[in-house]
Amino acid sequence: MASFTNAQVLGISASSQFLGDRTARLRTVKSIEIEGFIDSRSNTDLQGVSETQSTIDTLVSSLNSPSTVTEEILVNSINFGTGKIVSVNFPAAAGGAKENQILVGNYSASLEIYDSGDIAALNEATDNLSIPDTNFLEEFSENFSASRGDDDVYEFSHDLSLRYISGLQPDGAGGTEIINPISAAKTLAQSVFNQTLTSFNFILGGAGYDYDSVAKKYFNETYDLENGTASHQKRFSLFKTDGTTYSAQITNALEMGEDGIIKVTENGEIQGRANDQSTLIARAKAGANTEIANSFTRCSTAYTAYKSYLSTPASLPWLNANSSTLRNQSLSTSKTINANNGTVSYSVEYTDDKNIESVSLIKDRTIDFSKNGDICSVSEKGTITAVGVSKGGPATITASLSNLPSISDVKTRCTNVYTKNRQTGTLKKVKASSSFAGVTHEPNSGSNLGGKTLEYTYEFTDDPEVFEAGTFSRKKVKSNDSMGVVNTKILSFPNQPNNISLVHFPNQTSPSTRTVSAESLMRRDQTGSNNIISYRDFQPAAKELFNDMLLEGMNFLVDNPSFTTIDDSQVFVTDLSFSFDSANTLNGSVTFTFIGTRQPPDMRKIL
Repeated sequence: MASFTNAQVLGISASSQFLGDRTARLRTVKSIEIEGFIDSRSNTDLQGVSETQSTIDTLVSSLNSPSTVTEEILVNSINFGTGKIVSVNFPAAAGGAKENQILVGNYSASLEIYDSGDIAALNEATDNLSIPDTNFLEEFSENFSASRGDDDVYEFSHDLSLRYISGLQPDGAGGTEIINPISAAKTLAQSVFNQTLTSFNFILGGAGYDYDSVAKKYFNETYDLENGTASHQKRFSLFKTDGTTYSAQITNALEMGEDGIIKVTENGEIQGRANDQSTLIARAKAGANTEIANSFTRCSTAYTAYKSYLSTPASLPWLNANSSTLRNQSLSTSKTINANNGTVSYSVEYTDDKNIESVSLIKDRTIDFSKNGDICSVSEKGTITAVGVSKGGPATITASLSNLPSISDVKTRCTNVYTKNRQTGTLKKVKASSSFAGVTHEPNSGSNLGGKTLEYTYEFTDDPEVFEAGTFSRKKVKSNDSMGVVNTKILSFPNQPNNISLVHFPNQTSPSTRTVSAESLMRRDQTGSNNIISYRDFQPAAKELFNDMLLEGMNFLVDNPSFTTIDDSQVFVTDLSFSFDSANTLNGSVTFTFIGTRQPPDMRKIL
């Protein structure tokens, strides 16, 4: 409490401080100038200035508040309320008893008294914001800013600058309360940031882009304890794609590899929108799942828009046109969750690779062409992986085998390669094999759930010894001819001049033979019988093979047109044998004998 005695008021002025440009009166500051006198004439010893100095010390002591800027002020015992003592001056001068501060002196003081402003006008101007202790609030300024960048990210900030002065004021219960400037600033900042201003929208955004948008809020606080100032900031951001429970920033990228395969990638960041952390994370996760489910539509749109730029040019008519379509099966999907920020980042990749044919299968195949002499071979090797098969429910062998491509489809692809290599024959299946991998791939955040893998190989050839249908899957028939010669005998006559010898032609010719051999592989019994314990009846196959060998044998006369026979019906089978084993191999051999025309008898002299 500050008490001024023997004082008189020299002047009073009042000024009002407004919130904004005279929007509402925040408080009124009254400035009071007073002058007082110090009378020490009761001092009878007239020694020194001790009594005057004691009076000055007492007055100065009453003016010093130990902890607050404002205090209660009394002038001649009249209570002026609480205020701030701006200055007190005890002048000392050389002239006159009044100015020497020995027996009679004087002082002057400047005071400020703070009154609350227009509470009703303040409430109307601030949407009924409760502003405590407005008479002690020296500074109140706030700034709203909203921006929308090139990437359509919406940034919002609300900045608040406050400064209270410390002081005392009645507490309403007959006592006084101390105003702490930092605590008062925190209380007011909380009230400001907790307001719901339904009428405060920005022109930058549409629905959901306003002051009260639900989003994760960030706060900055700065305090100057020496000057009592406090700065507060509330900020948040929203992505382009706005939803009631999340906002999203989504980008798509398209890439074409050296192999001509196009990949389309979608990257997204999801912000949950909620006022509590648990709901924030839950909504961000749900939003990521929603956008991942919708990612193929966006990627397909981008693929269709740019595909024409990457298609085969008209100047290269011998190349196939780009007739591919984007596969509705992601090559990889990854998600990163930031629980602190309430965001989920994801990446999804799609391709137009023809090996990916469905949402449940990933196929990878390679077609090889080779030529050895006049025989061409074409093979397709592939891997089929079932997607979405976890350890808890692995696919059955039957279900996995059903994913094998048909022979006709594979043959069509291999024939296309065969024809492109300028071959004109007919491909026939040599072998079809598959292997089953029973390992279930571990699922992870960077890929789809793996499944059981099936590897297969289909081989085709234009070898004439290979057959796709019939009793034999492979058959080779060959022959070897031995032509007959005229029988002769040389006769020598001893004791004759000039050693005379004669060659006798007895009207006889040696037989001609054709040996036919056959090597064959009987087609495997598709009923799955065991050849080791259930012997296969080879007789029908042997009869068919014998007919082939017989036809080859009778072609002796066609293959040797210069050979003449006595009788076309005079063909003799002089040897016939068959052999077979449990590997379905059946081999046969037969010899045919032909009698050629005989030469007339003759005797020729050898000179």
